[in-house]
Amino acid sequence: MTDHAATVLGAIIPSRRDLLNTAMAQLEAEHFTSEIHRNIFLLLDRYYNVAGAIIDSAALADLLRRNGQDEARVILYTETYNSLAAATVADHEFRYSLDALKDVRAEVLTGEALATSMEILQRGVEIDRRNYQGHKDAREFAYSRLTTIDRIGGAEQAPEGDMRQDANDIMSQYAKRKSGEITTGVLSGIPSIDLTTDGFQNGELDLICAYTGEGKSMLVTQTAWHVAVMQRKNVYIATSETIRDTVRRRIIARHSRLEQFGLPDGINSNDIKNARLDPAMEKKLGEVVDDFRNNPLYGKVHIAQIPRGSTLGMIEAKLMRAYQSWHIDIVIIDYLTLIKPDRHRSSTREELNDVIKDAKVMATTLDDGRGCPVVSPWAMNQAKYLDAIRTGGYSLASLAETSEAEKTADIIAALLRLPEQPREIKGAILKNRDGAIPPPFILEADFRTTYLEEKRASAAMDSLLDEMV
Repeated sequence: MTDHAATVLGAIIPSRRDLLNTAMAQLEAEHFTSEIHRNIFLLLDRYYNVAGAIIDSAALADLLRRNGQDEARVILYTETYNSLAAATVADHEFRYSLDALKDVRAEVLTGEALATSMEILQRGVEIDRRNYQGHKDAREFAYSRLTTIDRIGGAEQAPEGDMRQDANDIMSQYAKRKSGEITTGVLSGIPSIDLTTDGFQNGELDLICAYTGEGKSMLVTQTAWHVAVMQRKNVYIATSETIRDTVRRRIIARHSRLEQFGLPDGINSNDIKNARLDPAMEKKLGEVVDDFRNNPLYGKVHIAQIPRGSTLGMIEAKLMRAYQSWHIDIVIIDYLTLIKPDRHRSSTREELNDVIKDAKVMATTLDDGRGCPVVSPWAMNQAKYLDAIRTGGYSLASLAETSEAEKTADIIAALLRLPEQPREIKGAILKNRDGAIPPPFILEADFRTTYLEEKRASAAMDSLLDEMV
């Protein structure tokens, strides 16, 4: 019987960095059931991340001794390492054993997920300080875990085929784009963002960065409204920072700024919250709500309240259920730093890295591999905010909590509220994958109605929308 763990490690040791990269991308330590194989994999991973090379037998022994391991254990590990290094493993054997390890791990996790789901259904379970009980929680837990297992096992569906046979599709898509039948990506409503990026595209992870109270949630909320009302597309909002009622009020307040309602200043969302509208404004609120609810031209805005401590797998499970009923054009997660990774890590930084990478994978694999833009606010810390005030803006170095945010995100936009101009926000594109970086721009902001408009740019926005319709 093939020892798949030994086959994978034997293919990597002593010099196949390409295979090590493949294994690190697809395997976790938990895929290795033998303690010695698991620890050798961890040492290979960590040494490569530090030294950029595959650890050799002497360095392995030295590390074990410095970590206080007794000589018998050092000998056991070095002998196992040398035995793996002496093996002759073909590339196809490596790939077969890699898939086998993933299948075995997926089988174990599936059994655990189903057993826990049954326990939730029958008697209730506390997981990560959250109580799960009843059929609804059992289904949600099972969907979440099975989605995660699919990702671990590489089982998600995705389109594939011979590119040479797809040549007609390439020309057909080009013609549709040229005619406007296929439009640009999903627009934020801010011309300096939309004209530079061509909108948020399928498969992208896009971050809106700012300090607390500087407008990041405001921009993603306005984006949701703009996508549904102005572009007639569908939005899925997963919110954990802000309660669902607040998000709904903000979107309605933003909707009240449409010219057809004759309210240049809109309806204050706080006045809606506290029921402080006079009779005339109450009547206007009814008109605004009726229009948003009944206009057949508007897209769907689905708002899901996500409990704190939820994982990205739980969100993805909800998205997969939604996709069965309607098409999603953009996913907004408010916000990623409050989402827990599907696997526990030893540090917050490592957990943030996992969440960012998993969010990118989700963006590329949603809708059976066709992808969907995933947009999220990203909080700058106070020190970076004070630096930005002093220097006049943020830079990519401001995303110091995790390097993965800078590396993995496709578009990174930053917002800085100007102390001397309380109703203005300075915007900047810090990263635009495969595109130009525009100069900074100024947004006029009305926090009462979640309204943002770029100064002197409304004509450009109208032109872009005309091209899309």
